[in-house]
Amino acid sequence: MFNAWCYSSDRSALQVGMIVADSSHSGTGAPGLIYGHVGIYVGEDGDGSPVMLHCGDPIQYAKLDTSYWQSHFYAYGRLHYN
Repeated sequence: MFNAWCYSSDRSALQVGMIVADSSHSGTGAPGLIYGHVGIYVGEDGDGSPVMLHCGDPIQYAKLDTSYWQSHFYAYGRLHYN
């Protein structure tokens, strides 16, 4: 579904508002999917770390350069504008 709605992009082209897709894992409730979670890239924090807003429990900001998010990263993407 990610590929149906987004153009994939690499980190060098990352812009605020882009989608961040994370790979599926046993905790997503959707084993077998290529990705299991998405967030929205919101820019860098004061330390220069890339940050996304994601609808976890609770809804929160998450630094993308942590070992957890790096190990679950799938792709950055821009929504199709059709």
